[in-house]
Amino acid sequence: SDRTLCYVCMVYLRTSPSSSPAPGLQDFWSLYFKSLPDVYTDPLWWSHEDLRLLTGSAMDSSLATRSSNLQRSYNTLFPILTDEYPDMFPAAKFTWSNFVWAHSSWWSRVFDGAVMGTGPDGAATHEGEEVMLPLVDMANHRCDEEACAKVDGGGADGGVDPSSSSSGPCVVLRAKRDILKGEEILQC
Repeated sequence: SDRTLCYVCMVYLRTSPSSSPAPGLQDFWSLYFKSLPDVYTDPLWWSHEDLRLLTGSAMDSSLATRSSNLQRSYNTLFPILTDEYPDMFPAAKFTWSNFVWAHSSWWSRVFDGAVMGTGPDGAATHEGEEVMLPLVDMANHRCDEEACAKVDGGGADGGVDPSSSSSGPCVVLRAKRDILKGEEILQC
């Protein structure tokens, strides 16, 4: 799936040295992925003892399915890629642990593509797609949020506002109400 390919790219970029003296897109994503937590608190990271507490619950069944599907995705690619292309996909980097890291990083940071805006007909242009938005993803989340992430071109028609210092559309967090000084801002 596209998501599985994203996991592979995330592992590749996180485990590759930044190589360019003039930082480019690859270096941007590499540095971003290297800045993310090394471990997560979602159930894929729980100890066997903690997982036993879920026995018989709906979450136990759901987690077993999720883990099994993730393992199947990993096994479809590895060790095939590490055997065929060991220089690009070294086994020491493309481990199950790093694949789980990519999965957890993705799901803790991904946004629905609807934040990318609407087309001329008013319909969301990327609804149902998944996007990563570095920095915006670090705002705390809650479903009754005070702010939402949207792409803003700055101009009245969504285009670039010439008075803006931005050279193109950017992602912004827009407050849905007045925010008091020092108050935590939550977004969904």
